[in-house]
Amino acid sequence: PVQCRFAEALCVLPFFFPETAGGLFVGCLITNLLSPYGLLDIVIGSLTTLLAAVLTARCKHKWLAPLPPVVCNGLLVGGMLAWEQVGFTDAFAATFALNAASVALGELLACYGLFLYLHVDYEDLMIWAPLAGVAIFTLTLILSTLGRYRTN
Repeated sequence: PVQCRFAEALCVLPFFFPETAGGLFVGCLITNLLSPYGLLDIVIGSLTTLLAAVLTARCKHKWLAPLPPVVCNGLLVGGMLAWEQVGFTDAFAATFALNAASVALGELLACYGLFLYLHVDYEDLMIWAPLAGVAIFTLTLILSTLGRYRTN
C-alpha cells in the first residue's frame, strides 16, 4: 500500500530553510523510537531522513528539491522493509522493488504536494491542473487494481 504521510512532506523544508535539516533528523529519530521495526528503523530511517534533508538543502534547482527524500526513502527504507519481510532470500529483489516503489510514490505525493503548495503561484498551477487531475485519476485506478490482486 502507498502511504502519503504529512510528516514526510516536511522533508522539503530544508530547501527553504536549511537549518531545519537537524530538526527533521531529531524528530524522525524520536518518532522511530516507537517503530515496530525497532533499532533498524531507528538507525536507518533516521539517517535516511538526515541524508535526504541535507541533499534537499543543497539542491540548487527548485523542481528537483523534493527529489532527495523520494529517492533516499524509496531506496533505503524500501530496502529495510524488504529485508525485514524476507531477509536476503531469493524473494528479496521482488520485495525490494515493490517496497521501494510504494515508499517512493508516497514520498513523491507528499513532498511534491507540499512543495507545490509552498512554492508555486496559483497561475502556474492552473496550467498543470488538468494534467494533475488525469495523473491522480490514473494513479488511483492503478492502485485500486493492484489492491485487488494482493496475495496476503
